[in-house]
Amino acid sequence: MRETVAHQPVSVWSAAAAVPPTNRAASVSERVARSHRGFVALRGTRSLTLAALFPLFLLALLAVASAPSAAQRRGADKLQLFPFAPAGKAPAAITEPTFVDAKKADVCLSADEPVLGLVHNGEARAYSVWQLERRLVVNDRFGSRAVAITWCPFSHAAVVYVRTAGDRRLTLESDGRLLRDQLVLRDRETGTIWSQAEGIPIEGPLAGSGTRLSELPVLQTTWKTWKKEQPGTLVLEKAGADSAIRSSMYEDYDADPQRLGLGHTELREPRMSGKALVVGLVSGGDRLAVPFEKVKNDLVVDVAADQQALAVVYDPATSTVRVVRREARGQTLSLRRGAGDLFGRPTPPYMIDEQTVSRWDLTGLATGGRMEGHRLPLVPYRLQYWYAWQACFPRSRVE
Repeated sequence: MRETVAHQPVSVWSAAAAVPPTNRAASVSERVARSHRGFVALRGTRSLTLAALFPLFLLALLAVASAPSAAQRRGADKLQLFPFAPAGKAPAAITEPTFVDAKKADVCLSADEPVLGLVHNGEARAYSVWQLERRLVVNDRFGSRAVAITWCPFSHAAVVYVRTAGDRRLTLESDGRLLRDQLVLRDRETGTIWSQAEGIPIEGPLAGSGTRLSELPVLQTTWKTWKKEQPGTLVLEKAGADSAIRSSMYEDYDADPQRLGLGHTELREPRMSGKALVVGLVSGGDRLAVPFEKVKNDLVVDVAADQQALAVVYDPATSTVRVVRREARGQTLSLRRGAGDLFGRPTPPYMIDEQTVSRWDLTGLATGGRMEGHRLPLVPYRLQYWYAWQACFPRSRVE
C-alpha cells in the first residue's frame, strides 16, 4: 500500500454555509399575476381585443424563457454540495490495499470492532469501519473485478460498488463534500462526481449519461462474528499511519440524536427520529425502508422489493442484520420466527419456512428439513440513519 499521511479528524460542524440559489422566475411570476388581474378586469367588457391579449402572450413567452434550463438546474444542485473538509484535504482513499490473515488481524482489530464483510468469487475479506472512517473509500480487486468499498460516517451507510462505467475502470475517492448530508465520490479518470447513496453521476462528464454503478452485498457486523463465519478471511491491513487506529472518531456524533450530518438536511418525514436506523433496500426502481426496531422485535420480516421475495433478518446473539433472498431450489419461501423445540422448550432463535417446514438459522443457513444445507443468498442493503434515507429517497416505501 502506498504510504499516506494520516487523515486528521475534521470538525463536521465548521463548514461554511452556502447561499441558496435565487429564483429567477419569481419576478416573472409576479408580473404574470398582475397581468392576470388585468385580464380578469377585462372580462366584463364585450370583447377582448388582440391588443389586450398581446401583453399576456409576451409574458408567457418570457416565463418559459426564464425557466431554469437543465444546465442551470445542475448548477443549482452544485450549491447543495457542502464541504466537510478543507479544499484539497479530503480523506485519502486507499488505492493499493494490502491484506493480512485473521491471526495477524487479531493484533490490530478488537473483537467488537465493526467491520464490513464481503464475499466475492469465493474469497472473503473484511474492512474495519474505524479505518474506513479515516479513508472513506477502498479501491479493491477480486480477480478481474474492480470494486469500491465506501463508507459514509455521517449517514452510517456502507455501499460496495463495481467501479466500472462501460469498459472504463474507475478509481473512486471522497470529494470532500456532502449531498443531502451524505457522501459524494469523485473518480480520478474523468473527474465525475458520484452519489454514494445511489451510485449515479451527479456532476461532470458522465452526468446525465444514464450510468449507474452495480452494487454488491456487504455485511455490517463485528470482527469476532465475521471471523467465526469466515475463518479463512483476509483483512485490510492497517498499514502506515492507520496502524494506530483503535477507536471510532465519530463516537460523539453517533451518540448525539440532534446532529444530522452537517445540519443541511431537513427531516421532512418525522415518523422516526433522524438518527433512527433503517434497513434500506435499493433495487431497480424500488426503494424500501424497514425500521431497525421492527426487525429487532420480529427477528425476521418478509418483504418484497422490485418483484424480489426478500427477508430482513436480525440475529440478537451477534447484533447483525442481513437481507436474504427467500428463494431456494425453485421455491419462494415464507419465513417466520420459530418458537421452541418439539416439546415447547425454549431454544436459540431460528426461522421456519411454511412451504417445507425446514429450519433455518439467522444467517440464512438451513439446519434441518428438506432444505438442509442450503444457504439463502445475501442481497445488497444499507443499515443507515433515517434522516439520510428520507432525504435521498423521499418516495421510498416504509414497511
